[in-house]
Amino acid sequence: MKTVDPFIRADLIPQPRVGTGGLAPVVPPRYATLLNLYRYMITAREIDTIEEEYIHKGLATFHISGAGHEGIVALAPYLIEQDWLHCHYRDKALMLAHGIAPDSFFESLFCKVPSHSLARQCSARLKEFAHHVLTIVGPVGNSALQAVGIASVIRDQAAHPLVLCSLGDGMSQQGEVLEAIAHAVRDRLPVVFVVENNGYAISTKTPKRTFFSYPDGEPESFYGIRVTRVTGWDVPSAMSHFGGIVAEVRAHRQPQIVIFDVERLSNHTNADDQRVYRSQEEIDQVRTEADPIIGVLSAHLQNLKF
Repeated sequence: MKTVDPFIRADLIPQPRVGTGGLAPVVPPRYATLLNLYRYMITAREIDTIEEEYIHKGLATFHISGAGHEGIVALAPYLIEQDWLHCHYRDKALMLAHGIAPDSFFESLFCKVPSHSLARQCSARLKEFAHHVLTIVGPVGNSALQAVGIASVIRDQAAHPLVLCSLGDGMSQQGEVLEAIAHAVRDRLPVVFVVENNGYAISTKTPKRTFFSYPDGEPESFYGIRVTRVTGWDVPSAMSHFGGIVAEVRAHRQPQIVIFDVERLSNHTNADDQRVYRSQEEIDQVRTEADPIIGVLSAHLQNLKF
């Protein structure tokens, strides 16, 4: 699918720098956008690092890392202010790109009154209604039903908004999720279901155990919806896929399913130790081969012209 430029948010495209004497790199527009997305990815990773430090010092109690999932920010250039987002709890980079300030993560981490929930909700489940980022619910699969409910309200609005419903692969097997997908198909609702497939439901491997991965292979559709598979650590490629998918949902007001393959580069939470169920070889391999931040930096450097 081709990237659809009219849906790229202008604020994600950097303006030309002044006073560089003509020595600044000439960055093709596509990679200029990629560079800004890279900043959000780095910021998200740094937030994770700082949160982990506070956990180790005993100054905070709960942390969920987004490491490995930052590539979902590839969707950000195609979202508009009228869209609604039901994010996955690892979507720090996307939430930053959509307007949530870094301070919000720490206000939530320390359960401060100015936090999104007045310190009454799990710290890793942010919301920001001003930017149409919805509450990440405790029983996580319930978010899918909420997403299709919102889609039924906005379906006929003039701006052609959509709803993002971002899920984990383990979450995708919950009955609420399957019900929500069926409802979106039946009522032709503009929902983009993105399954962030890292291969684990906490410590349980998910391949061959989901609606998009059968024991005998990988289906091409589900409930009549085409299943699009995207490599989440290849952000330039993911941008191209999302451009076409978003344009199709806006134009035809029907749901789409994206299987966004990623690798979880950390423990499930600070209460988990992935070394119990993953070999050190696997952990080292995915950190080397499937880190989206490394992938973006490599792609960007390859396309600079000095």
